[in-house]
Amino acid sequence: MSSKLQLDHVSDSCIGDEATRGISGGQRKRVNVGMEMVADPSLLFLDEPTSGLDSTTSFDLVKRITMCHFLLEYILIFCEVNVYRVDKVL
Repeated sequence: MSSKLQLDHVSDSCIGDEATRGISGGQRKRVNVGMEMVADPSLLFLDEPTSGLDSTTSFDLVKRITMCHFLLEYILIFCEVNVYRVDKVL
C-alpha cells in the first residue's frame, strides 16, 4: 500500500505533531487514507480528504486514491463541501 500511495521514502519517518516536525501534510493525509485501505473495506468513505492541501497535492492524492480504488475494487465515496461566503460591503 505504501508504494501505491508513494510513501516508501518516508516509511521509517515519524509522523510528527505540533512539537515535532515529521512528514508533510500531503504525506500525512495519504498515511491516514492508507490506514483505512489496509483494512480491506468494501466501502471507503472519505470526508474532505483534500482539505488543507494545495491544488497540486490534492490532485495527486485523489489520483492515487482513485488508482487504488480500481486495483482493490471497493466502493469509494468522496465528500467535499465547498462553502463560499460573500460579504456585502456598504
